[in-house]
Amino acid sequence: MDLSIFISKVEQIVEGENMERCRAVRGTGNLSLTEQFKHHQMSIDLWEMLTEEQRERKIKKFLCDYGKSHPNVVVTTDGSRTLIKTPSAGKKPCQRKRKRAERSRTPSAKRKL
Repeated sequence: MDLSIFISKVEQIVEGENMERCRAVRGTGNLSLTEQFKHHQMSIDLWEMLTEEQRERKIKKFLCDYGKSHPNVVVTTDGSRTLIKTPSAGKKPCQRKRKRAERSRTPSAKRKL
């Protein structure tokens, strides 16, 4: 197989995958979005109302998203609720840690002559 033919075949595969990713945002096609990316999904009716520039921005935003999950997410045992565990739980409002005092020198006792 010639190298140029191989490269063109790989480019066709990549273009096809990109098209399928875009279709997944609309909810059509062979691929579907996982839970981490569901917030990008739109209905076909809403997609049709967008301008070409808005569509490109939506797709670019979707492709740039790595789907990082929040490290403090807590899910109930039955999976019905998802909450973000806040690190400030149990503190009073406007409570903060006081700054540590700088090291101070106490004057030594005066010598008696």
